[in-house]
Order: sequence, then structure tokens, then C-alpha cells
Amino acid sequence: MTNVTGATAGSTTQAIVTITDDETTPTVTLSGTTTIVENAAGTATITATLSTATTTDTVASLGFAGTASAGDYAASNTTITIPAGQLTGTITIDPTDDALYEGNETVIVDITNVTGATAGSTTQAIVTITDDETTPTVTLSGTTTIVE
Repeated sequence: MTNVTGATAGSTTQAIVTITDDETTPTVTLSGTTTIVENAAGTATITATLSTATTTDTVASLGFAGTASAGDYAASNTTITIPAGQLTGTITIDPTDDALYEGNETVIVDITNVTGATAGSTTQAIVTITDDETTPTVTLSGTTTIVE
């Protein structure tokens, strides 16, 4: 305390105030498009959603698994950043069209780490890539002659 007028400053001239943050730590959950056709003109979107906006960026690191291999799709990023003051961030999964019959395949996206919040109850999104090739068939042909 300085510049006291009409009185004399005592021996205690400062006060310490503690502000207790009573909000719960925000959580991040994943959601997304569940199915996309291999040759479709478009992408599957995976969204990370915060339970409450924060004053700093929140980053969710992602892991990828499933029956689809890396050559079957391209992910736009391996992290989702939710900017300060916002509630969502996204990445996209772009299926690669090929001429191979592989059957339907899955891309499993998991939150592996979160900075600026904690992982919520839903930390996984599954995208099914529907194969656009027809099931191959096998035919046998030929002539057989048997002599007795």
C-alpha cells in the first residue's frame, strides 16, 4: 500500500488473494462419419469436441488402426487442434480408390494423448470404407476327353 491519505499505513501493506478455479477440467470426445464409399467424391470427417471452451489451444493426438492399411486412405493430420475459445476441431479421412477387391475395411481413430484437457468417455471413431469393386468370381472351362 502506498500514498495513504488521512491515516498512517500499518505494518501490513499487502494482501494475498487466492482464486480457486471451481470448473471441472474440459474433456475431449471423438465422433465422425461412419461409412464412405471407396470411389466417392468426398471424405469422412472426424470431429473432436470439447465439453467446455478453454483459453488455450487443445490438441488431441491420434492413433490409426483397423483393417485398412495406410495405402487405403489418407488422413489429413495425426492431431486435431481445437483453437482457444472454440469447441471443435476436425480431420478428414480420404479413401483411396484402387482396382483391388478387398472387401469393406475399417479405419479406427483413437485419441492417444490430450494437451489442454482430458480424454472424455468416447475416444474412438470408426470409419468403414465400402469397397466399390464387385466380388471376383472364378469360372472353370475346358473340354475333357476320356478314352477307354
